[in-house]
Amino acid sequence: MSSATPTLQRTAVLSAVDATQVAGATGTAGAAPGPTAGAAMRPAPLPTASDGRYPKPAEPGFTITIEANSAEAPFEHVTSLAWDPDGAMYVARMEGSIVRVAPDGTRTTFLDGFSVPLGLAFRPGTAQLFVSERGGVTIGQDTNGDGVAESHQPFLTGMPCCYADLHQTNGIEFGSDGWLYIAQGSTSDHGEAPPEPWHAGILRVHPDRGSESLEYVATGLRNPYDLAITPAGQIFATDNGADYGPPEELNHILPGADYGWPYCVTASPGRVSVHPIWNDPARCEGTRSAIATFVAHASANGVTDYGGQSFPSGYRGNLFVALWSHIPGAYRIVRVQLMPQGDTYRAAVSDFATDFELPLAVAVGPDGALYVGDWGPGRIYRIAWTGEQ
Repeated sequence: MSSATPTLQRTAVLSAVDATQVAGATGTAGAAPGPTAGAAMRPAPLPTASDGRYPKPAEPGFTITIEANSAEAPFEHVTSLAWDPDGAMYVARMEGSIVRVAPDGTRTTFLDGFSVPLGLAFRPGTAQLFVSERGGVTIGQDTNGDGVAESHQPFLTGMPCCYADLHQTNGIEFGSDGWLYIAQGSTSDHGEAPPEPWHAGILRVHPDRGSESLEYVATGLRNPYDLAITPAGQIFATDNGADYGPPEELNHILPGADYGWPYCVTASPGRVSVHPIWNDPARCEGTRSAIATFVAHASANGVTDYGGQSFPSGYRGNLFVALWSHIPGAYRIVRVQLMPQGDTYRAAVSDFATDFELPLAVAVGPDGALYVGDWGPGRIYRIAWTGEQ
């Protein structure tokens, strides 16, 4: 990372979010023709505002701004955010492209042609961008500095997909051990675990050894959308509950642990409940419960660990989770404070920023601010500390 603190081009502060209700936009299952290198990108048309909703901080001392010119030129269906070593932002779009936003706001299409890309992760110390999509992971790299990937190659293929056009190879992140960690969805809602390998859990793979090194870290997760790894190597993952209505979860991922799906669910943090359809208590013996739960169907998705320096010290080591859906209690970012408890943590959850439309991606930028990709209006928001330290 360069020594200078990058500043992305900004527009209005707390402008109204365009409340474009998108229903059933799950894409089409199946393999894409493969990513292709892009060039300069034409901005998407501006959505029409409908209800005037705009996000606001729920804690004093924070300010929210619209970033990367995304009010005038929305990105459409932002799914993930990442930064390269030079401070450029990369935005994944559900429609299949990865857009690079230079620190001065210039956009280029880094790669295109993915099938629902949901995860972005730069391999530490390199310019290799790992992109997760339906069916696997691809590596792209800009070799001449023009903002476009001249090199792209499949890294993992044949990964399981999907349930109802959902549940795929989701969020990815590199751990301090150099391995790539993968949140992998299941191929059913609440039915018995199918026989396919490599689904419904957290996996890891070594970037130099590829599929031969693929292994489970933990199992029993229905649709873990994203994961966060702390500098100390602690792993946390969101998980979406079954359609019949159990709560959404935040799990502390321990090696070899089973988190219960499909036979049991977390009724409340620390308490495992038997699945009402299976009704088999023996299946739940030895499973782990979530450390935090959220209202059913809130769609707990993006999660990040705050390791920046610009927020007050009490925020370091906190997690931030995006609750995506439109139901009451969602469309917000929540703060999760962690307190050690035995071999895991106790969690305190509070609102951090509310009144988004459909927040999906959440990440800490190189400037220490928290960035949110709002899937609905296609905007990227920056939440910065402007109060007294």
